[in-house]
Order: sequence, then C-alpha cells, then structure tokens
Amino acid sequence: MIDINSLEQLSYLIEHYLKGEYTAWDFSSQFTNIYYINHDESLTEEYKEYYLPLAECCKMFSPYREDLNLPDSPFKSKEKLDEIVRQYFKE
Repeated sequence: MIDINSLEQLSYLIEHYLKGEYTAWDFSSQFTNIYYINHDESLTEEYKEYYLPLAECCKMFSPYREDLNLPDSPFKSKEKLDEIVRQYFKE
C-alpha cells in the first residue's frame, strides 16, 4: 500500500472526483473526513485556509432536493459542489 499524506489525499480526491470516479456523496464524505478529522501535519494552516471554502461546501453537501428546497437552506447542491471543486483542479 502506498502511504500518501493528507494534502496528497485531498488532491487525489479532487482529481478523481472530476474524472467521475467518486460520487458527490463519497467525495464530500472523504474530503470532510480528511480535512476536519484525519489529517497529518502536511495540512498546514495555510492549506487549511486554502481548502476551507471547499471543505465547508463538502460539509454541507446534500443530494436531497428536500434539503435544498428548505427556506434559507444551508445545504449545497451537486452543482455548487462541482463549481467549487473545479476552482481547485490544476491540470
């Protein structure tokens, strides 16, 4: 098994999500887990600040229309998630 650090894991997730290899739900769950809970020292304060908008969107992602249709809904759609993810992809 290849051991990659948290920063590499986040980059991997972004790249492979955009290739269609992860569902929005799985991507959001994994990104949130790494960003907020299971990260190592590679995720410095600078990188945490950099990835914060994406982490916040992932944390509030919902695949359910009922959630998205609530008045003043805090939940984020797949379209919003995709828009933010694309901002982080570097070819």
